[in-house]
Amino acid sequence: MIDLLETHISNGKVDHVISKFRFDKSFRVEAVGFPRVGEFNAILSSDEKRGYTRRGVGCKLFQNFMHHHGLFDLGFKGPKFTWMRGGVFERLYRMIVNDCWNLMASKSLVKYLSRIKSDHMYLLLLSSGSPLPHDPRPFRFLADWTKVTRHPQFSQLIWDKWRHRSNITKSLNNLWNSEVYAHIIQEKNKLKRSLATIQADLDRNGNDQLIAIKMDILSNLEDALNHEEPLWYQKSSCQWITEGDQNTKYFKSWALI
Repeated sequence: MIDLLETHISNGKVDHVISKFRFDKSFRVEAVGFPRVGEFNAILSSDEKRGYTRRGVGCKLFQNFMHHHGLFDLGFKGPKFTWMRGGVFERLYRMIVNDCWNLMASKSLVKYLSRIKSDHMYLLLLSSGSPLPHDPRPFRFLADWTKVTRHPQFSQLIWDKWRHRSNITKSLNNLWNSEVYAHIIQEKNKLKRSLATIQADLDRNGNDQLIAIKMDILSNLEDALNHEEPLWYQKSSCQWITEGDQNTKYFKSWALI
């Protein structure tokens, strides 16, 4: 007979339990660090919510749960509240870890991303690991370039380069990848920073003027994201998933346009 036990204890305490059960052949696997992230729908202290007529005192059950299991709130960077509706703000999303995780990744931190089309925030775990090396990116033809309404210079550029036998790919790379798409990405990042600032101000002291500014930023950000979307759509091969990637004239023609 084989018994598998999860004791939620470690080190000498486990050895004591094993001796009580009188197992003559046993071994243990030490607990490892883990993070848990999500919407816990509870707060740890009264300063994690704002907007109720009566300020709460935190969730005692959640506090006891954290203390009993030796868990820690990893902390965060960014706006304080992760959920809002009307004039109510709360920090419901968090990442909790155990002491083993603290030893393995002591510099890890949670970053709250800006709310865009939701009353909830996304969480991003920042670790202390070094970034992975990147190989030089190959040239990619982007189907979005052919949309005349978005890039009216495209046809003229192709014609000029063919007529003068110039390097088309280099010109495309310089004009669209460096100027058009770089501008869109820069504008998107600028708007996201502005949105984070406004949301932080709303966390501290919300008013109608800040809400109006926020809605204007969201509108501009949505427009920038709509311009950027075809790029990621193509990079993720969404078109191939829906239409197939066979060796057909259709896909050859796309590569040769």
